[in-house]
Amino acid sequence: GEREITFKVHGDLCSAHGKLLSSKMGRHAILLSINNITQSINISHEQLLDQSLMNIYSMYHRVSILRPGKDEIVTVFTQDHHGIPTDVPHSLKRITDYFSSLAVHEDDRKNYLDFLDSSSLERRISASKRGFINTKIRTQDEDGNYSNKMYLAVAAGNHEVILLVRFANL
Repeated sequence: GEREITFKVHGDLCSAHGKLLSSKMGRHAILLSINNITQSINISHEQLLDQSLMNIYSMYHRVSILRPGKDEIVTVFTQDHHGIPTDVPHSLKRITDYFSSLAVHEDDRKNYLDFLDSSSLERRISASKRGFINTKIRTQDEDGNYSNKMYLAVAAGNHEVILLVRFANL
């Protein structure tokens, strides 16, 4: 579910908006947005949420929603397009095959394809004691060099998986 509360901090009116993304084994994934309403009095709730999401995006290289059962991936945000449009559903299998041949280091391709294998992704996340799975993969940057990226997959409910990718040195 979702919940919003307002409170004061040092005289400023603030709001916290939380949305439960996933629950498993007593652990919860929550998207939390905290905003200073006093300073943002002329900004709509949607604009405040957009600002909060931009803060999340600044931590991650890519944010995608995977629907393994439907063989779909929707990239919500990315810093490396590699010619793949965002906000449009694509075949998860085709995109992972394409991206692995285009930008994944040759020594990491099998690990990359195994990690994003839609036939076992949800089962592997469910079997994880942590409620998520992760791996490190080298991908090519715009300058042609490879850098380590941390891939993290967490169940988000409704047979969806959130895929977060960030530089591994962060």
